[in-house]
Amino acid sequence: AISFQKKSLSYMLLINPGNLFSINQESGALSLTRLVDYESGHNLHTLQVRASETDTGLSGVAEVLNIIRFFVYH
Repeated sequence: AISFQKKSLSYMLLINPGNLFSINQESGALSLTRLVDYESGHNLHTLQVRASETDTGLSGVAEVLNIIRFFVYH
């Protein structure tokens, strides 16, 4: 990813309850680290992500709300 100043960005998870998610440091893409029990009813997860310019060290933090949904296709 590139910042508005045309600088490379790197991403880091600051808050990741249960270490359920991982983040690609270059793209910021989130992934699950393990299978999720969809029937448990716990499908809402709040994360905190930091994006930093690798050259300057400037950074920003955002809260990310993830809703995990399960779909059955027939």
